[in-house]
Amino acid sequence: MIVMLSRQQHFDSSGTASSLIYTTALFATALMGLTGGALLRRISNRFIGVSTGLLSALIALVAIVHDSVAGNLTIVGLLFFVCALDNPNINATLNRLLPASSRASGFSTFHTINNAALIAAPIVAVSLVQLVGGAATLAVAALCFVVSAIPWLLLPKFVRVLPNGSPSPSHFEGYGEILRNTALRDLTISRLLNNLIYTAIPVALPILASRLTHSPSEFLWLQGASLATFRGGALASSLVAAFMFARRPYWTIYAARAATPLGIVCLLVLAITAEPLVVILATGFGGVGQFSFRLSGLTLGPSVTPPDLLGEVILAGDTVVRLYSSGYSYLVAMSFTVLGGPILLVAAALASVPAPFLIEKAVRAYRLQLAEPSTKEPDSVAA
Repeated sequence: MIVMLSRQQHFDSSGTASSLIYTTALFATALMGLTGGALLRRISNRFIGVSTGLLSALIALVAIVHDSVAGNLTIVGLLFFVCALDNPNINATLNRLLPASSRASGFSTFHTINNAALIAAPIVAVSLVQLVGGAATLAVAALCFVVSAIPWLLLPKFVRVLPNGSPSPSHFEGYGEILRNTALRDLTISRLLNNLIYTAIPVALPILASRLTHSPSEFLWLQGASLATFRGGALASSLVAAFMFARRPYWTIYAARAATPLGIVCLLVLAITAEPLVVILATGFGGVGQFSFRLSGLTLGPSVTPPDLLGEVILAGDTVVRLYSSGYSYLVAMSFTVLGGPILLVAAALASVPAPFLIEKAVRAYRLQLAEPSTKEPDSVAA
């Protein structure tokens, strides 16, 4: 991503072309989601994991010889299209491996390890681009993709087996479950509202970085540092959550409710600041909120989803959210050009306010799954 952001900034110093990288990534992920449910039903988790790593490596190598605005967007689109099954595949695999009482701490531990790599990646990528250039950095990325395929060879192989006589789910079964299941539908609407915040942050960063810096090198470092602190906030949260939720898994409820106000604060600060350091600090704060947002979905979602449809529901939910977010992200990018300022960021913060109130059905289901009645909790979750 850093290499592509750098290339786009070379063609368009306003940061708009760079922000379209994120829009393209969301749209490509959503496209795979339209057909990926069939793959999740018919292909093992191991095959998906290994093939994703190898195909991503191939795309990174192809990117070395292509450099144009359209070419860079195409490469990003292909890469995220291939990687679109990664999230539902990993989540469904972890859900099969972890009992309900350990799910929150297990997901926290996984995301701690994952975020530790993600927080270092932008800084390492910026350093590599500065030292050896974009082509060599893409070659390193290709090697990393190959390495990412190896752990799947060591994990148990899962292929969903339906009971004898059970009909195979239709291609759109995940979407149907979201529409039928009121708790799941409300949780999805909450995701859409929260994505007004957590889509706007990375889309706005290249434009804000372009306005607050005076050279390509400064732009690259501010962009990289902001992404690193964004992921660093998530990493710090996951370290705390892995310890806390292992002992008190119902505390996930508090994290779920905190996701929206944390994001609102970050977005409002980004909308009014003119200082690069404040941008970096605010994105770190936003990373804390994003982790809470994602963890709440990973733990509350399975509580209101039939286990045999979890992969399809995750993919369907991701597809709906990302199709919506890809259009919205384009609107965010264009709003800076048309409106001349971050007015839409303020509007997004205000529009997301109802999100915490739409998760209550899922909260109740999760609490029942943990066999932790609200009367026995030290602090009322209704507070």
